[in-house]
Amino acid sequence: MKVNLRILIVDDDVSVRESLAAFLEDDGFEVYSVESAEDALRIMKDKMFDAAVVDLRLPAMDGSEFIRQAYQSWPDVCYLIFTGSACYELPQDLKALTCVANTVYQKPLRDLNILSEAIRQMTAAKEGSDG
Repeated sequence: MKVNLRILIVDDDVSVRESLAAFLEDDGFEVYSVESAEDALRIMKDKMFDAAVVDLRLPAMDGSEFIRQAYQSWPDVCYLIFTGSACYELPQDLKALTCVANTVYQKPLRDLNILSEAIRQMTAAKEGSDG
């Protein structure tokens, strides 16, 4: 039996978080969502995730720093940045991590299938490199 991929959404905008969660659930993912990086780090201690979709502008710790900290404990999670920050460029230290998507996904994303397909591709590539 195929196990659904478990996804964590980290976004402080409740409407974005809920709509993205609903879309990904309808697309067959098991989805959890939180509004802050600190909440994400706490939930990651108790649950295993295949991927995290991370906003950059979060209330305290920003999305880039969250990825840096999360990677230290969970290097097998795939991280995708989903942001409204139009000028953001992935820092070199994050570009160097194969678990971080090189594409920065911009809000609003007209076709969320692009994001779900990226999650599937990244997690499949990670599984292929682990085996």
